[in-house]
Amino acid sequence: MVITKISIKEQVYEYLKSSIVRGTLVPDTIYSEQMIADELQVSRTPVREAIQLLKHENLVEIYSNRGFGVKAISSADIEEIIEARLAIEEFGIRKLVRDYRSEKGQEALHQLERCIEQTKEAADSHHQYEFSESDVAFHRLLVAFTENPYLMQVSDMIHTKQEQATVHSLHDADRMAKAIREHERILTYLHAGDEPGAVRAFEEHMQVTREILHAAETVADN
Repeated sequence: MVITKISIKEQVYEYLKSSIVRGTLVPDTIYSEQMIADELQVSRTPVREAIQLLKHENLVEIYSNRGFGVKAISSADIEEIIEARLAIEEFGIRKLVRDYRSEKGQEALHQLERCIEQTKEAADSHHQYEFSESDVAFHRLLVAFTENPYLMQVSDMIHTKQEQATVHSLHDADRMAKAIREHERILTYLHAGDEPGAVRAFEEHMQVTREILHAAETVADN
């Protein structure tokens, strides 16, 4: 077993990313490196490095000599997110369906079931952020089945951006229940080895996601 230490930079990065997703850090506000450093009781260097990582993921903008701000999500961003997810996750679904009887495929299906159970537990407890994390984990498993590290890297970046837009929409318990049913429908087709059905269920789920993202954008603009 290899034990690795998590650097201060990585801890700051995870803190800032979580704050963006949760809505603690919001667009149209300028934050200073020193403010974050003071809050976390660290030097400015790991904060600066973490902000650079977030900029690479298109989550923040850096203002010279002023600080940084959270990037808002535009209609164009939403369409690009959905297009990328359709391409990447659909590829994972097709691969999983074609290999669903194998030991690897069965393990993936079991993990997907576990994700659904976790979303149900979060929904019952009205924990929006935990629900969002489990929801994303379901989709990451579909991408992980591709065994393509480049697709997984792009997918992680996309999901972080999407979480930023949708986490507040999950205050609606009915939306949580519908999302769970949509995941269960995808999983039912996967268990049956029905590729057209699984792809269709996923595409319908993405259409609902598109509508939610655009609705969240409209609320933010108002």
